[in-house]
Formats: sequence, C-alpha cells, structure tokens
Amino acid sequence: MAFEEFWKLITLFGGFEIWVAIIFAILAIYAIVTKSKKHRIASLAFILISSIIVSTAVAELLKMSLKIPRPCVGSSDCPSDYSFPSGHATRIFTLAAVMALSIRDFRIKFAFLILAMLVSISRVALNYHTYADIIAGALVGVLVTYLVNVLYKRVSSLKTFKTITS
Repeated sequence: MAFEEFWKLITLFGGFEIWVAIIFAILAIYAIVTKSKKHRIASLAFILISSIIVSTAVAELLKMSLKIPRPCVGSSDCPSDYSFPSGHATRIFTLAAVMALSIRDFRIKFAFLILAMLVSISRVALNYHTYADIIAGALVGVLVTYLVNVLYKRVSSLKTFKTITS
C-alpha cells in the first residue's frame, strides 16, 4: 500500500491543477538564474504556456476522437475520461521538452526527464493507463513543444515581429 501512495504523490506532478504553480515557479527561478533577462523570460513563458495549451488540446482531441477506455474501468477510483493518450504524460513531457530546449545544465535536463518518466510510470502503476497511452502522451508533448519552438523562432526572426514587439 505504501508503494501505491508513492505513485499517487508522483502522479500529482502531471495533474492539470498543479500547472499554474509549476509555470510561475519555473519562470521565477529562471528569472533569478538568468539575472532577469526579460527577452529570455518572455520567450520561455511564451513557449512553455503555448506548448502546454496546444499539447493538452491535441491530447484531449485524440482522447475524444479515439475513445479508448482506461484499463481500470469498473474500479471505484478510475477517472471517468478516456485513456489514450495520457494527459499527465503529455503535460510532464511538454515541460521536460521545454526545459531541455531552454536550460543548458545537463543535470537539470536529466532531472526533468526522470520526473517525466516517473510521472508517466505512475499512471501505469496506478492502472490508469497502459504503456501505449504514456508513450503517445510523451510523443505529443515533445512533438508539440518542438513545433511551437520552431514556429516561435521563425516568427520572432521576422522584421515585422521585431517592430511590433519593440
């Protein structure tokens, strides 16, 4: 039973409810570490928030389109929405991907990757998802973050964008 409690604690980090606090904490820490370089903080904020919104929307659209039931259907503590892809894995891998693109320190990148893997595994350990669900969620999170980052770099390099934001 103690192991189940451990996984329940870990799974909280992928829950939508905690994301506002996580985003503000990351931005605050980033501001302190980078000595408040406003452009870099604004870039991180835009990429992080945009990636979370888009990846969550993609995951929800896939859930509603595919309607794959959870492995825990019939259990009293089983979430009522669909299983594929895992929203927790989507969000936590989105965060890990943004941090991998934004932070130079390999140890911090590695810590976010470990956290993402633990949160995702917690969903399988609690019988809320299958491995396919969490792998798909991880792919959605990473791919959306990559696309948002590419689009942001292209748009921010345009002369018109620089004039508007100056």
